[in-house]
Amino acid sequence: MKLISFLLGFIFFLLGFAYLYRPALVYKFNLLMREYLFNDRLVLVNRRKIGTFLLITGALILFFSL
Repeated sequence: MKLISFLLGFIFFLLGFAYLYRPALVYKFNLLMREYLFNDRLVLVNRRKIGTFLLITGALILFFSL
């Protein structure tokens, strides 16, 4: 269970950094997952909100899983 929460926290943490510092990487990933998870408007308008949320969520999961 700790491994799952660690991996989930790590994924959220990496996604948070990607949204904040590598939006081009997010756009490429968005092309693959557009129908399922993401919307272009969501990425363009709420990039900082989503990135901050993912960073905080990932950090909390990582902190509490260790």
